[in-house]
Amino acid sequence: MSADHKLAVILFADIEGYTAMMQQNEETALNVMNRFKLVLEAETVQAKGQVVQYFGDGALLTFESAASAVTCAMAMQSAFQAEPFVPVRIGIHLGDVVYKAGNIFGDGVNVASRIESLGVPGAVLMSKSIQNQLKNKTGFLTQSLGRFEFKNVQEALEVFALSNEGFVVPRRGEMKGKLKHKKFSLLKQSWIIATVIAFLGILSWNFGPHAFNSTSNTSEDEINPKQKSIAVLPFRNLSEDSSQVYFSDGMAEEVLNALTQLKGLKVSARTSSFQFRGDEVDLTEVGEKLGVKNVLEGSVQKSGNRLRIHVRLIDIENESQIWSDRFDKRLEDIFLIQDEIAQAIVGQLELRFNFSENLQLVKPPTDDKEAHDLYLRGLHYSNLAYFPQAIEQFENAILLDSTFAAAYAQLSMAKFRLYQPVARVLDHELAAEVRKLAEKALELDSTLDQAFEAMTFVYHDFDNDYQKAEKLLRKALELNPSSSSLYYRLFFNSLFQGSSTDSALMYCQKNLDLDPLNAMAHIQLGLYYFYSEDTLSSQKILIELESLFPRDPLAIWCSALISFRMGDYEHALKKYEPLLPIIKSIKSTQYYMHYLQFLAKVDSVSARKKLLEFQHDASWSASPYAFAIIYKSLGETDKVFEHLEEAIQSQDFASLRYIRFDPFWHDLRGNPRFQKYLHQLNMHLPSFDGQDWGIPYLEVSN
Repeated sequence: MSADHKLAVILFADIEGYTAMMQQNEETALNVMNRFKLVLEAETVQAKGQVVQYFGDGALLTFESAASAVTCAMAMQSAFQAEPFVPVRIGIHLGDVVYKAGNIFGDGVNVASRIESLGVPGAVLMSKSIQNQLKNKTGFLTQSLGRFEFKNVQEALEVFALSNEGFVVPRRGEMKGKLKHKKFSLLKQSWIIATVIAFLGILSWNFGPHAFNSTSNTSEDEINPKQKSIAVLPFRNLSEDSSQVYFSDGMAEEVLNALTQLKGLKVSARTSSFQFRGDEVDLTEVGEKLGVKNVLEGSVQKSGNRLRIHVRLIDIENESQIWSDRFDKRLEDIFLIQDEIAQAIVGQLELRFNFSENLQLVKPPTDDKEAHDLYLRGLHYSNLAYFPQAIEQFENAILLDSTFAAAYAQLSMAKFRLYQPVARVLDHELAAEVRKLAEKALELDSTLDQAFEAMTFVYHDFDNDYQKAEKLLRKALELNPSSSSLYYRLFFNSLFQGSSTDSALMYCQKNLDLDPLNAMAHIQLGLYYFYSEDTLSSQKILIELESLFPRDPLAIWCSALISFRMGDYEHALKKYEPLLPIIKSIKSTQYYMHYLQFLAKVDSVSARKKLLEFQHDASWSASPYAFAIIYKSLGETDKVFEHLEEAIQSQDFASLRYIRFDPFWHDLRGNPRFQKYLHQLNMHLPSFDGQDWGIPYLEVSN
């Protein structure tokens, strides 16, 4: 899709202190967010502007003129100052932007966000370009706040505040913002360091060990929880061939995967860290959003059989380079380079772990460089959810090296993800293939966490054996303690096994901590509250999903599901309908089932017609369970039981496991026929021991 460059008036607005507000009182915070959106959208329409995107507790707007933007800002701040008060900061700038795929990018957006970061509640700040546009307009008073040097902005910018009566003009000391830190000369730095050392010497003399409790057990990590944490950003592709991005990404990903093996280090997950791509990455933003103290960034240049790799390890808080190196090697040395990078990070961050000093963090997964190249291509496609293309690359890699364990594991998982058994008739041939590939990966390398993870898909979704799956997941976690995907799968395994809600929530939170910018991590937490029937927390997640991931299909599905659960059927259907073209094109039975489930509550006539078409269209491969769901929304209980019976006979456990805890089925729990189905289902659970998900029907007797 082509990009459109033009000048635009950009307005950023956000709620100051919203995170703390949410921690103190969720209900109050949600009310504040709702009021923020209502006022913002109403005034933006009035000023003929456009809400481009929501960012958590903030929003990005555009306007046709500076006057209309400032007029809108004045109206919004006036409304926010009234009861109930909403502490909002606003920044406005006129600059060059790029319009692409419904979003805007560019320096203009960056400057507007920096100006907004200086603000305080009740203030309207603007750049000189906006102030110039207002000079010949009546009704606008402005006051210069001075010049500021912003991060990632080359020149210092003069910032103005709206000074009309009733609007806050912040004092210089109140404005924090995303500013450049002052740099000291080398001589001045040396003098400061000498002074600090001398001062510490005096402290140690007067307040030595005798003056402190030497038995304190406070660890360094407890003092600074970010101390042992890192994000590996995607390495920049400097090769002449732009298509080599899969290779530079693969290099960074393999270093990242090596670091996740270390128990003393929190490593931000690939999905989140790889969102920070390009030359102008704001490292402070990386630290804040990912909760890490350090960043590894680098570049890769590949030319024939030669590699040039440059990497830097940076301390975000001090804005200082801890370590850097450049490698000019042959392509065959790729794993040696990756291991040297990982080992350097271990040394520089002074990580402590119970391995030998000669530990090799990066083990060559194959001796065939062409097979490895195909494997990296497969990972690239798999990360984009292009599973048919990923499968082709992994299969080709195995043709070149039949002992490539990681390729077998990734091929097994890619085939499973393409198939997705929930609400589908079980494909026994494919299930056998997925199992065979996972077993082969384990046979080839019993220390490969990916092989253990691949095998859990088999136990979890085909064998209905969650205890075996949990054992493998825990084994994989020992090998890879910072793997967000393992915590993601442990959550669902806990859910289906009937383990405690505390465990499930812990896995959710750990996954979210490691992968905070991944929609699926937020969706998982939303599902936890959905199944726990925590309405207030579900509302919070719904707002987060709509704000952070407005165009993500799975986020839309989850927010629609939460709306449906709260009884807002029309809203759920309205959200979901735009996904229909995607759902039909990939024949996603599970998500089409939910569409008809929502439609049944809004337009039962249309739902019945589409249901009949759904049932008789073999291309969907729909399980009887899918029809049971839809008939339940239509209120036809006999049909529900008829199709649940068929699902049990066909052993569709991947779908049926949901009836044990999903609130959608609560009104049938006392029905003897439903009790019988639950008992039949539990008979297929090896040593099932349901605990505290509030599901007494698990104790059904003969």
